[in-house]
Amino acid sequence: RTKQRHAHSWLHRMPPGKEAVLVLVGDCGGTNTRLQLYAVSPSATVTTGAKAPGDLVYEKHYLNAAYGGFEEVVKLFLKEANASSTPSAACFAVAGPVDKNAVTFTNRNWRIDGPEVESSLG
Repeated sequence: RTKQRHAHSWLHRMPPGKEAVLVLVGDCGGTNTRLQLYAVSPSATVTTGAKAPGDLVYEKHYLNAAYGGFEEVVKLFLKEANASSTPSAACFAVAGPVDKNAVTFTNRNWRIDGPEVESSLG
């Protein structure tokens, strides 16, 4: 059986005329990276215990063995999502201890450094 490069994806469009900022969230483990892109109103408020505000714009699941690093996956994801702008914020669950906004994976030869990701995405 051959490995699939991408396991699945979903594309959701926001209703026209809505102004929003993009927020990138994800779960990145040793085997898979699952990313979601949300459009969030700048006036949205976050309430403790409630679902985060925003509309899901795009999501996709990637098999990490097919990629050289996390930034490669994120850049491909944003391209496939046809993101209209760079995300204003991002939050990731990762496979390893986070220290000073960076993680070296315990089960994959990857490193995610928050400032480097921010810089590379523009």
